[in-house]
Amino acid sequence: MKNKYSTSKSIFAITASIVGAGFASGKEISVYFPQLGLTSILFAVIIFLLFGFGIKIILKVGQSHSNLDELNTFLYKRKSNFANFLFIFSTFIIFSAMLSGIISLCTQINLNNLSMVIFFVIGFILINGYNWIIKLNALISPILIGSIVFVCIFIIANNRVYNLPSNKNIPEIFANTILYTSMNLLTSISVILFIGGKISKKQINSISWGSAISIMLMFILIIIALNSSQQNNSNLPILTLLNRLSKNIYIFYIPIILFASITTVVSCGLSLINYYNTTFKSNIVTVIFIMAIGIIIGNLGFTNIIKYLYPIIGIIGTIQLISIWLYNKKTS
Repeated sequence: MKNKYSTSKSIFAITASIVGAGFASGKEISVYFPQLGLTSILFAVIIFLLFGFGIKIILKVGQSHSNLDELNTFLYKRKSNFANFLFIFSTFIIFSAMLSGIISLCTQINLNNLSMVIFFVIGFILINGYNWIIKLNALISPILIGSIVFVCIFIIANNRVYNLPSNKNIPEIFANTILYTSMNLLTSISVILFIGGKISKKQINSISWGSAISIMLMFILIIIALNSSQQNNSNLPILTLLNRLSKNIYIFYIPIILFASITTVVSCGLSLINYYNTTFKSNIVTVIFIMAIGIIIGNLGFTNIIKYLYPIIGIIGTIQLISIWLYNKKTS
């Protein structure tokens, strides 16, 4: 098979689809891993292994089934409306959370109307399909990774963190690690499946573990940065910290969170478009529909969605990943 996507392009595209506003702002990590401290090193290794393994099995199955609806048919031996419903429900929640995150950010910087401009840009990207999204994610991902690393190091250096607190509730954090990884992989599954159909088998390991390393590095730095403050209750804790420490870096990081939101929201949106296109027969109508529903659900609030609905999505994601693993094991 001729390789259509390089290894580096694939790593960046997958990483960007996972790193959304919740990750880049520190909100997801502050909810799932509060006051983790030095224990974060252990859980960073678990995060690395889970993401690497999860991405690998999805890429492998994507070699033969790069469409999610087709994959569910193979997994459950028939077209499963229930499985599709669970996936669409989960995707809508993540999609709505990213839209809500954009609204929260625009509200925090007193540019409420900017969110509507960004929503228009998101709609335009979605109408143009997979190739646009892969190109966008691959382009933005190095900027996201570099910026998150830089900002977290800046926060750690300026808060003079030497003695980090440590959350003693290890079983709960371990369960959160599984749910958090599964939730993120479910969010990105359509993009990962699509990439799986565009690469060779030899690339799978490099792409899987390369993506996992990027995520692990950012995870460790965000954990430590958040442990240096009491800003975990903020909607956008990293941005709130920067607003106190440096106005210049605060302004610099605002578009980074916006980029992170866009890369994840378009990845989720594409899954929704693929599902609803048979209903509406037009990408434009489909995009208007999913954006409208996403904004309505997003009114629940960025923090509330992450705190109360993300764990449910993590459970659904875990079931889906186990099904894919069993399928891979049976067919290998």
